[in-house]
Amino acid sequence: MSARKPREGSLTVGGRTIPFAVDYGKRKHLRIVVEAERGVEVRAPRSASFAVVMEAVQRRAGWIAGALERVRNAALLHPKPSYAEGEEHLFLGVPYPLALCGGRGVGKLSGGRLLLRVSSSSSDGEAVKRSLNRWYASQAESVFAASMARCLPRCSAFVKSAPPMKARFLRARWGSWSSARGVVLNTHLLKAPPECIDYVLLHELCHVRHPNHGKGFYELLESVSPEWRALKKRLEETVRLRLFV
Repeated sequence: MSARKPREGSLTVGGRTIPFAVDYGKRKHLRIVVEAERGVEVRAPRSASFAVVMEAVQRRAGWIAGALERVRNAALLHPKPSYAEGEEHLFLGVPYPLALCGGRGVGKLSGGRLLLRVSSSSSDGEAVKRSLNRWYASQAESVFAASMARCLPRCSAFVKSAPPMKARFLRARWGSWSSARGVVLNTHLLKAPPECIDYVLLHELCHVRHPNHGKGFYELLESVSPEWRALKKRLEETVRLRLFV
C-alpha cells in the first residue's frame, strides 16, 4: 500500500477548537499523542479512513482537552533542560546537580552531584545530554533487576519466573510486554522513585495473564498494587513524557 499524505482536522470541546494532525503509517492500531509543543497528533493505520479518525478523536475529546492542558501546564512548570553545569537532574526521584568534567567513562554519583564525562565543550548541551543518557543507560540493568526482585513475589500466582527484561529509551510509553520479547522498560523511568518503577513493572507483569486493558487486567493490577493510581499520578508528575492512548 502506498504512503498516505498527512491530514489535518479539528474538534470542538466546550467551545474551544483543538486542531490535530493525522499521520498515516504502517501500524495496526490508532493512537492519539498529545505534546505541549506539537499539540495533538493522531497516528493511524494506512487503511483507516478519515471518518474513523474523527470518530476516535470525538470519542476521546474530553481526554484530549484535559491532556493538552496538563502537558502545557507541565511544560510551564518544567521547562526544557539546558544541560548546563549545576542544573539538577533526577535519579530515582532525587535531584542531583550536574558536574561536568573531561576524561573517559560514563560518570558517577559523588558528593551529592552527578559527575558526567563530556568529550566536547561543556557548553554543548547536546553532548551533555548524550553523556547523561549514557549514564542512565549504564544504571538501568541494576535498577530494573532490583525492581524485578521486589515485584516478582507479588506476582507469584501468575508469573512463575522472571521474564526477559530490557531497557530502552521510549518516547511515548513507560513499558511494554510481549510473550516473545518479555518486558521492555523505559530508561527514563530511572528518574522516578523506586515505587513508581515498581508500579510500571507490575503493570507489565499483569499483562502476562491479561494481554489487554480489560476489567480482569485492572482487577489483577489492583490486587498486586492497590496504590497504583496514586503511583501513576506521581510518575506522570515526576517524569514528563508525551501523553498517549
